[in-house]
Amino acid sequence: REKTVEKQVIFSGTCEDVASEIRESAIFVLTSKQEGMPNALMEAMVSGLAVIATDCPCGGPAELIQNGQNGLLIPVDDTDMLQEKLEYLMTHDTLRNSMGKQAELLIEKVHPYVVNEKWMNYLQSIMRKQ
Repeated sequence: REKTVEKQVIFSGTCEDVASEIRESAIFVLTSKQEGMPNALMEAMVSGLAVIATDCPCGGPAELIQNGQNGLLIPVDDTDMLQEKLEYLMTHDTLRNSMGKQAELLIEKVHPYVVNEKWMNYLQSIMRKQ
């Protein structure tokens, strides 16, 4: 059975409850040409979605994704590879679910308590040097 974009993807426009939309999704795609540390990608990952993102300059997605384990990285502007990887995840439920479970573990690195503690430790180390 052939799966086409029209049958598998819903372009719904804006929404009021983003968290609900994420929970009802299976795959998140970020095709930036440049990206710092993308909040939307982190939110999708900790929500348990399988993700595909471009390996763009500044390296934000590459800092978050362990390619093939908790998501997939593709070259910028490589629409053929995007299509290939998207079709692969759409047709391989076990792999997609496994990547989503692995992606959820990112919360251990990006939870605000963890990040805030790192900043606090850094700032205290600077103050002790003075």
